Amino acid sequence: MEAVAARAGVHKTTIYRRWPTKERLVAAALGAQAGGAIPIPDTGTVSGDLLQLARQVTANICSPVGGGLVRVLISESGHPGEIAQIASLFWRGRFDLAGEIVRRGVRAR
Repeated sequence: MEAVAARAGVHKTTIYRRWPTKERLVAAALGAQAGGAIPIPDTGTVSGDLLQLARQVTANICSPVGGGLVRVLISESGHPGEIAQIASLFWRGRFDLAGEIVRRGVRAR
């Protein structure tokens, strides 16, 4: 908490007022990062869309911030608490993107 406060240029009590526990602080940071939308591609084909989505997700995961996020989400997925809930929402959201592409392809037939 002290390092976060120092980096933000505020006193640590400011951090504790908003996020009373480390878990809450981490959960808020993960939630903000995980909420970053990956747009659903529209290349004209289901296979092209899925390939483009895979490339976007891969680029996100391979970035320094995205890689750290995924490591935390994976490590905390089996534990109770806010971080595990965010992990579940994160993975569900990624799978929903692929599902939407497939549903769109089915509707187009």
